[in-house]
Amino acid sequence: MEAKLLHRSRSGLESKIISTGVIALILGLAATIVISIMFSWTKNQGWFLIAGTWLILFFGWGYTAIRSKIRWDRVRYEITPESIIIYEKAGKLGGSKTVYRYESIISVRMTQDYLGKRYGFGDVHIVIPKLDKELVLKDIDRPDQQLNSLQANIEARGSTAATHSLIN
Repeated sequence: MEAKLLHRSRSGLESKIISTGVIALILGLAATIVISIMFSWTKNQGWFLIAGTWLILFFGWGYTAIRSKIRWDRVRYEITPESIIIYEKAGKLGGSKTVYRYESIISVRMTQDYLGKRYGFGDVHIVIPKLDKELVLKDIDRPDQQLNSLQANIEARGSTAATHSLIN
């Protein structure tokens, strides 16, 4: 068996961008109401402050959306018979490749929020004792099926990884 790309879902990225936009909209409406009430006694009723708040929220959301898209495009996950490989772009010309061997994996689990269940994406969490935190593969398309593929690779490895791993 050769290397297999773990497919990522664009729906995960889109849902994050849309949800941050909705939060920015709700914050803007709340700020408009509060500022209007606080400055109701002034001539312009805080109009400049309200406009400034909306501009800050709009550009903040835009910056966050673009940054999320760039980060999403920079990462790709691959599983091989021996390991999980994470490729990341570093700048315009550079890149990095990190290899996690199955022997070092203690457990693998999948999580999905409401939108993830609805649109078929989720995160795969991998626990490796030598790392300070969990390794998270984000926005994986059909994570339950891809988790089965990962489990099959771990079991096919036939090493201590297959007998000591907990697959949730």
